[in-house]
Amino acid sequence: MIPSKQPSAAPVKLLVLAILSCFSGTSVFAASEVNVNAAGFQPAASPITIVQEGASNTVGIVENAAQLDSAVKQTGTFNRVAIIQLGNDKAVLLRQPGVFNRALVVQVANTAQDRQNIDARQGEGVNAVNYIYSLQTSANSTKPIEAEFGRLTLEQAKVVANNFVLAPEVSRVNVGMLEDISLNFNSVLENQIDQQRFQPCSEPTSTAQNSDAGGSEPLPLACAGKPFFATMGYSQANKASAPGFSGYDHSIRSATLGSYFWLNPQTKLGLAFQYTDSHSTVKDGLGSVHAKGYQIGAFGSFSDAGYYLDAIGNVGRVDFSADRFGGASRVYSDSKGWHYTGRAQGGYFFENGGLRFGPFASASYSKGTADGYQENGSTLLTQVIDKQTRERISASLGGAFHFNDTLAGYPVSSYLKAEVVRDLGRGSNDVLQSRFSFSPQMVMTPLNDNTADTYGRVSAGVNVALRKDVKLTFSGTTLLHTDRLKRHNAYLGLSVDF
Repeated sequence: MIPSKQPSAAPVKLLVLAILSCFSGTSVFAASEVNVNAAGFQPAASPITIVQEGASNTVGIVENAAQLDSAVKQTGTFNRVAIIQLGNDKAVLLRQPGVFNRALVVQVANTAQDRQNIDARQGEGVNAVNYIYSLQTSANSTKPIEAEFGRLTLEQAKVVANNFVLAPEVSRVNVGMLEDISLNFNSVLENQIDQQRFQPCSEPTSTAQNSDAGGSEPLPLACAGKPFFATMGYSQANKASAPGFSGYDHSIRSATLGSYFWLNPQTKLGLAFQYTDSHSTVKDGLGSVHAKGYQIGAFGSFSDAGYYLDAIGNVGRVDFSADRFGGASRVYSDSKGWHYTGRAQGGYFFENGGLRFGPFASASYSKGTADGYQENGSTLLTQVIDKQTRERISASLGGAFHFNDTLAGYPVSSYLKAEVVRDLGRGSNDVLQSRFSFSPQMVMTPLNDNTADTYGRVSAGVNVALRKDVKLTFSGTTLLHTDRLKRHNAYLGLSVDF
């Protein structure tokens, strides 16, 4: 497991001084800018020295002048650095003794007399999965990749440096969105079961026959219908960044259409379809992802003498369209993903007049797979991303309340559920594999975005019977006390019994 980012024992040091005698002895002000830990590029003077301790640090340095000296030392795990020097007489000293480090060092000469020096070392050994791309070229090179680096302006070099440091983690947003969309559909079906749990199914006569009883027993009238329901939903998910993963803000709009029927007075089954249109904004201004999802779900509920058992499942496909670094440096991609999710819950209700209350337990499983894809755009910015998956297993204990009453003459039923969820944090990928279009070398990004967690979950709903066969529903769910994930869902539905 890669540790999350920790405060350094000593602060990051940005020193304007020469550190080695091999560097230039005379320092002149240079058009240099430095970006430390994604705080944004800031002007600096050469020579530059940066020392970082701990895990998951980043450095970007871009320079365009003469006599440029830069030195970076990163002593922990999963550190990333990009140094691009344009102009004459340059030197780079780089040390990354840890594992899962990533480095880009490019020097572009303006004249044939230019002096260029790169001294870069990374950790070695069987566990040292590191990546370095170093290039020394000239502004008039005719080789395709070298020519693209040679044409960079200072502003363009900042985009390339920032992209190298952060871009591989952006692709992990796709599997996060898959999980959000899948769990949103499960919440719709769960709320549908909870809202209809105590719908009457005991009227004494009907022309419909109960096939399980050989046609000899009449099926209760309320059980003979086939209610259809339609639900519009809005969900908001916010996930914090973690090593190997860019955080995002995700909004989901969904439309669900379904129906259910009774096998007998104790057993109910249902089927539903959902369409989702969602948009995610990646943190740190790294881009956005638009997704359209198509899901089918099934649910069932059995109850007897206060006991009940529910089962919910769904499967679906999601089409992604991603856009990074807008404007002249736009990078875009289209890809697909698949997901399936299941939830089982059971409990017992005590009854006291119109109030029912009792404990329940649940278990959930979800899995999403995002297909591999090739980005489109500048060769210096685009990537090839391998297929990736994420699994999640959770269990919960909680209490539920149901209450029946009237409001302005309309029958109203409401429910409230509160549970403590233990997320076991199971993940299928330990490492994300990708590569930049300018290099065939594989980039190995460690993942720490699916760790175990404990949090609260609250769901509630109100069902208003406008007529005997028409019901209006309001419901929603939210998560409580989560440091890395926030998720809120709200639904408006209509149920009609034909």
